[in-house]
Amino acid sequence: MTTSEQSPSADSKCDNCGEELLGAFCWVCGQKDSHYNRSLFKIIGDFFKEMFDVDSRVFTTLSTLFLRPGKLSIQFRDNKRASYVTPIRLYLFSSLVFFFLFALTTRIQNVQVDEESSADGAGNSQMETSQLGDRAPVRTQKEVDEYLSSIRSLVRIEEGVFESAKNVLKRRIVYLEHDQWREEIFDIVDQMRKDVGFRNYDSQLEEAIRSAEEAHKRMRVVRDFFKEAGEGETRGKGEEIVQSRAQGQLLNVTKVTLSWIYTHQYENDEFNDARNYWKPVLKAFIHASHDGRDFVDDVTENLPLMMFVLLPIFVSMLSFLSLGKGIRVVFQLIYAMHIHALAFITLTIEVLMSLVFSNIPYLNSPYVLQIMALLLTLFIIVHIYLSFKNFYGSGHIVSLLKFTVLTIAYGMVLVVSLLAMMIYFIGVSLI
Repeated sequence: MTTSEQSPSADSKCDNCGEELLGAFCWVCGQKDSHYNRSLFKIIGDFFKEMFDVDSRVFTTLSTLFLRPGKLSIQFRDNKRASYVTPIRLYLFSSLVFFFLFALTTRIQNVQVDEESSADGAGNSQMETSQLGDRAPVRTQKEVDEYLSSIRSLVRIEEGVFESAKNVLKRRIVYLEHDQWREEIFDIVDQMRKDVGFRNYDSQLEEAIRSAEEAHKRMRVVRDFFKEAGEGETRGKGEEIVQSRAQGQLLNVTKVTLSWIYTHQYENDEFNDARNYWKPVLKAFIHASHDGRDFVDDVTENLPLMMFVLLPIFVSMLSFLSLGKGIRVVFQLIYAMHIHALAFITLTIEVLMSLVFSNIPYLNSPYVLQIMALLLTLFIIVHIYLSFKNFYGSGHIVSLLKFTVLTIAYGMVLVVSLLAMMIYFIGVSLI
């Protein structure tokens, strides 16, 4: 009985394929010349070894990929590949990890948005119930003029803020039913009259006035665009979006779009034409934002497939820019997978650092996260340029020109592909 692996068999033949053995491993199938009959402790040891032992090729591959731009692709081109992970495995693993983490963080953000929306909905319901039971006081023109004079003394720094307050107070902008902003302005002014006698500038008042005006602008656009019969569902979803304070990206884009249409098109002489042109776009934005969680999930789940489909297009661009270099397409495909893997791994690091920084005081500032994202983006750009130069063996000027053309062209392809996918899922949401 043995406590580890049994000794090699005496017949010098491989138990797996039957070929003659020429050493410790079979030269045909690669199986080791030993028996798997071993002790329980050896099996447990092998289990933990398989779980936590990382192939040395992974470290060699990653160190070469990050520290020696273009060297990894050159090694494969020169058929020196035994020490490295295969390009397709590196590409698939790095892309799957990044997109999985990206989808996970997106779902977490969606949950947070849903929680904020639920909290806002409960707060709005309580406010509306209170207002229905205790109707807001009716302000006389004299009182309105008095408040406007008080507000003017507070916001003298920016005249536009006063105009916003005047429009809100005089109801010159269509206001929301049971709108809390109009009375909040009065409450703030009342409190300031007691505390400071209008001698100090109050930033909260300015923020309240701006928020009120923006909400009124968006509501007016939604109501005017969808007055026709049969658009009640879109109008209702649009009003919910306007009243929501959630910070979801789709909600923000829709709110910005509503404000832009009001600012640039609403008082234009060609408003009717603009409405006909923007109506399908605005309708799509509203439905996608209202059902934003499903929309974002659909987009993020299909991003890996989109990037994989675009890989041959990227290789075609590389082939076009490398005319005369004599580099076969298969090696340019390897180079493309390597630089995409580098980008995915770097972006994964960025997402992980963002998650860590968001829970650390003094590091969860938007400025810190923006600087970190900028530095990592610059690293990707510079690294890919250097790998491009080294792999194709051109000078700095020629490499820079070709790299610029490649970046612009592929960037446009990415944007168009992403927009096409978004339009497709927006269309699905309207069906």
